[in-house]
Amino acid sequence: GTATGSGAFPWGYEVVQVCGVDFHILEVLHSNLGGQGPDDGEEGIVYKCAESDDGKFLRNVKVKVNALSSYQSRSAHKNGMLRDFGSIAVDSGNEVKVRFSVWDMEDRPLTVDTFRISFYDLDTGPHSKSTEYIIADNGDPSFHLTEDTQLKETHVQGHLEFLASERGSAKDNPHESKSLTDLQKQRSAVLAYKDTHSFDLTMGASKGHSPRGFMFALHSALACHEGKVAITTTLTTTTLTTTTLTTTTLTTTT
Repeated sequence: GTATGSGAFPWGYEVVQVCGVDFHILEVLHSNLGGQGPDDGEEGIVYKCAESDDGKFLRNVKVKVNALSSYQSRSAHKNGMLRDFGSIAVDSGNEVKVRFSVWDMEDRPLTVDTFRISFYDLDTGPHSKSTEYIIADNGDPSFHLTEDTQLKETHVQGHLEFLASERGSAKDNPHESKSLTDLQKQRSAVLAYKDTHSFDLTMGASKGHSPRGFMFALHSALACHEGKVAITTTLTTTTLTTTTLTTTTLTTTT
């Protein structure tokens, strides 16, 4: 909600979800991962993102996702965005290794102090088939899971892997990257990289029948909290203070 002005907030403020360092995906500038379209031209997906820190806007950047391994999916035309999530389709029984990298709007490489990526809705299909997994191929990231996580943390050839363990359905998918139920948090994993320009990840799913959609956001979904973001006279927002509040979660039925 919004509040009228007083004290530190002369033009009032809005209470919003803030998540520390955030590269909020604004739009897809180009989508051609693995040369599979839907766009022609250069391989990869290019996102325009707004970098902020607890709601304070810093700059716009590009985040590029490029395939390092062969990639094909019958759902490749859906790659890009789903609501405020990034989205990449991987067919069951397949995986793709990708590189995420950060650039300024003039395509000059950037090294950022902190870069965090959250993967959401990591689950399995019926009969434990189409089990989704994420592998951190390099960069030695720290990670964050809930204490009651449904994900299995393992290591594959020395690399950190997160493996889904519970069946999911479209009914329990998150609808907003910063507002999650307890169940949605239990199926999320956050990787955090320090002083990085790029890092490599593998997204895959075990054999099954359905294409799998990997949903991600470029902040920590498990660090989000409510903050007061000041309204300025130019209608831009600047964070002056934040308050840590627990967010109300919705009960889900299976």
